[in-house]
Amino acid sequence: MNPTISVIIPVYGVEAYLQKCVDSVLSQDERDFEILLIDDGSPDGSGALCDRLAKTDSRIRVFHNENHGLAYSRNFGMQKAKGTYFCFVDSDDYVQPDMLSFLLNKAEDSHADVVMTGFLLEIPGGASRRVSHEDCVLSSETQDALLPELKRLHLIDTCVGKLYRADFIQKNNLTMPVGEVFEDTAFNLSALLHEHTMVYYDRCFYHYIQRTGSLTKRYDPQKKEWLLKRYKLLCTVCRDAAFCSLYYLKSVFSCLMDLYLPGSRLSGREIKAVVRQTLSEPSFSACAKSAKGQGMSEKMICLAARTGSAFLIRLFCYGASFLKYRCVGLFMKVK
Repeated sequence: MNPTISVIIPVYGVEAYLQKCVDSVLSQDERDFEILLIDDGSPDGSGALCDRLAKTDSRIRVFHNENHGLAYSRNFGMQKAKGTYFCFVDSDDYVQPDMLSFLLNKAEDSHADVVMTGFLLEIPGGASRRVSHEDCVLSSETQDALLPELKRLHLIDTCVGKLYRADFIQKNNLTMPVGEVFEDTAFNLSALLHEHTMVYYDRCFYHYIQRTGSLTKRYDPQKKEWLLKRYKLLCTVCRDAAFCSLYYLKSVFSCLMDLYLPGSRLSGREIKAVVRQTLSEPSFSACAKSAKGQGMSEKMICLAARTGSAFLIRLFCYGASFLKYRCVGLFMKVK
């Protein structure tokens, strides 16, 4: 018999964390599941560890691929999965033992296509933050009102802590965009394009580990193109134009923060040129006029964007980048 749930775990360079992740899934009080470990060409001993783990439990299946990225591995896992439901877990995170049973019970009770819960964000230094929302049903009738708040909390921006009905994914040919960023957001927003019922429960079982080590990243000019695609997709499922514009501005500012990463190695003149080019783009100008922010950070972004001041934008992005990548714990607390 096929398992009820397929737990899909992409694996890349996580030898130090994988054992804890898999153990947390094997410890679930719901026992009818399989684990798919998708080794994405790991450069460390993660692939070999996958093989050793598979020998300890017949429910674990291992696949070794060349490196193609997170989205490819998840898509590959969905193709190979045998379960009635899909559940995604990142290989450096872990889950509480009652997660699968809760998600499955709610899926069967509600007949929902997607069951969503929040997550526990674990910040470097030992602090943690609960990220959740009150119980709600996300449908074509309610999503205009609910999407902005769920998006602000990043609950639409991740595929973890959720249970997806496999036939809903397969019927609508839902996949994650390979080679791009924000693939989770694209996947979840694409699901909203189809007739659906998604239920959210104010529970947190998933431990999302915020790790350091992003200083080796660099600015990628193509990232803004992907952000524009996500913005256009959001506009098709949410009629709150002010919020959609705010989302785009926040995403662009996040992209500009990468200009100040050591790995980018850009001169001051090059940074100025990128910011000036961004200010001249029609999508940025249009969103700057209509966006409305809540809270200090969002209001500062809207203000800087509306002034059209390259200096103010550079100043804001430099300060935010310093906090995000060098003071991670403080950034996550004030974000």
